[in-house]
Amino acid sequence: MMIKQGLNFLSLMNLETENTFISPFSLDVALSLLSFGASGETLNEIKKFIKVSTDDIYSVFAGLNEPSNNESGYIFKSANSIWGNVLQPQYKKDIVLQAETDVYDLREGKEINAWIKRKTNGLIHDMEFPSVDPGYDVYVINVIYFKGLWENQFKPEATVETNFETLNAKTVACQMMKQTRQFEYAEKANIGQLISLPYKKTDNQRSVEAIVFLPEPGKSVASFLRQPEELEELLKEKQMTQIELGLPKFKVEATHNEMLQMLHQLGLQKIMSPQAELDNMITRSPATVSKIVQKVFVEVDEKGTEAAVATSIHMARCMPREMICDRPFIFGIRDVASEQILFLGIVGNSAHLT
Repeated sequence: MMIKQGLNFLSLMNLETENTFISPFSLDVALSLLSFGASGETLNEIKKFIKVSTDDIYSVFAGLNEPSNNESGYIFKSANSIWGNVLQPQYKKDIVLQAETDVYDLREGKEINAWIKRKTNGLIHDMEFPSVDPGYDVYVINVIYFKGLWENQFKPEATVETNFETLNAKTVACQMMKQTRQFEYAEKANIGQLISLPYKKTDNQRSVEAIVFLPEPGKSVASFLRQPEELEELLKEKQMTQIELGLPKFKVEATHNEMLQMLHQLGLQKIMSPQAELDNMITRSPATVSKIVQKVFVEVDEKGTEAAVATSIHMARCMPREMICDRPFIFGIRDVASEQILFLGIVGNSAHLT
């Protein structure tokens, strides 16, 4: 997910919550695992949402996912797993060979939590896996663990306590890290400022950076997010500039239980409908995506950043919709060919029918 789509997604979050984080890349990887078993319009919607091919996703996945280096301090570990007892044999082969995915029988949610905790260095744990039904349920999981050291670290002795104005316009104390040097930087009147903080390069010289968008004074983050094109342009306009930077230390833990509804608003609708075309993935149909949850941890200090995420896609059998006529209803008899109504009435008290 590129920056514009990521900002659009972030704008759908509850911005009254003061601190929130998502992982667009983890969501894309998890959805791409569905694509191996999807067909028809369902597959087209997933591809359209991810905006890049599955091959491209896993090219990035492989490039980032490399061993740690004592000199750079860079760690990026991402892992996939699928838990279920009703997976198509060919689907299991495909995701193991093409998407480096572990496949497990589904028994209890605590087994999934143990796997997530182990793969995220203990930062993500206690996710909810309610009412596990081994005969039908499938869980698709992606996790990421990241640790990066700043290319130019902040000096702890330069960190000072100062004020920070919250989303609710309250003033709180924060630990503000400071340094003055050349940064890649851009600004635009009536929009705000952008700065890039590089992490130490990886073994294969891949560049990973933190980006910070700061709205102009008086402008809200929400209004900032409504201008994703402007922020995209700021990224392209960065140039080396001498900057006196103040960045607060922070630690954020966020859980998002309503991601499925947000995806629906962004056009990904077929996977959650009774008509989801996932027969190439699951032997028992109809099946649908019933919930997507993401749990994120991010901590920033003078040395660098540590972050982790787990994305869980819960697939369950598509339960029939209920229509129980236990309250007043309209009853009619219609000739289908002519569309003429032969009888029409209201049943307001069924006790009178006995």
